[in-house]
Amino acid sequence: MFASLQLKPDVLIYVKRMAKWGWADEDEMNGNKLEELAALNSMNSSAPALRLEVRQYHREFRPHEVADIVFERLEGA
Repeated sequence: MFASLQLKPDVLIYVKRMAKWGWADEDEMNGNKLEELAALNSMNSSAPALRLEVRQYHREFRPHEVADIVFERLEGA
């Protein structure tokens, strides 16, 4: 978005959703757990549009790697 506006932000902050087991969105980068769980439960394997958009964003832009500051927020806290 910034590039299309020809702007460069001073600081990039990524809020990392954490759960008891680790990074809650790690599957967005590396896996297909959403599809695997759907298949195990005999459900349609297509994920909701927003989830797919978030996954594509993480894989394309890798915001957690390019951020200047990563804030880890524990879910439910």
